Amino acid sequence: SSAAVTAEREHEMMTRYGVTNQAHFVETAEQLDIQQNKFDWYDQSGCLGTDFAFGHFVHPTSRMVERVVETGSSVVWQPMSNGRLGSGICDTPTLLKRGVRVGMGVDDQSCTDLSDPFQNMRTGLYLQRALHSDASIISPLDMLTLHTIGSARAIGVDDRVGSLEVGKYADFLVVDPTNPHLGPIWDPVATYVLACGLRNLAEVVIGGTTAWCRDQEQPLRTEADEQATARMIAAGAVSGFTPVR
Repeated sequence: SSAAVTAEREHEMMTRYGVTNQAHFVETAEQLDIQQNKFDWYDQSGCLGTDFAFGHFVHPTSRMVERVVETGSSVVWQPMSNGRLGSGICDTPTLLKRGVRVGMGVDDQSCTDLSDPFQNMRTGLYLQRALHSDASIISPLDMLTLHTIGSARAIGVDDRVGSLEVGKYADFLVVDPTNPHLGPIWDPVATYVLACGLRNLAEVVIGGTTAWCRDQEQPLRTEADEQATARMIAAGAVSGFTPVR
């Protein structure tokens, strides 16, 4: 919206219902003056704080970054989406050095094509190293941290998820490192970030319960397969093609 009252209403809803808020912000370099005004509205309305996250944040001004740090707001970095749409490259290492809480996301399939967290980590690492002409500017461990506990901190749920600790939900992935395409594993973290992908996924555990297992039929997997098949048939009917099952 182009009205300051919108930010005021968002703050009212955040306060009334105790919810967090995220705004897709300075994703592109277009109309930065207008986006600066919107930032001021969020700031003046009281929205900024530990319950507020900026999605993308590719083209912020120095003052925006300063206020994000001062208010404890966070940033959700989405490198695959930004690269796919040509939005620009978020200078994540600089944000981290200045004290911004940064997490990572994949946006959605309309602008990432494949919501693959492994590819998202690699894309982010490659973009930062190219942007800074420095292979040491960000490491595989940095990327894994940003995608797990860093993301949990960014949205304020690090007391429940983001790392395997006593008292937290046991949410984790199991990958199979035996596929020949991975090659020798000298560094497990580097291999996980730089070489693993969805084809290595063996099990998904949510809250200590197996939600998906490659070698077993699971209710959630069956339901997802059925929904995907229905969507393909519907899409085929519109386009005149019959999907091959």
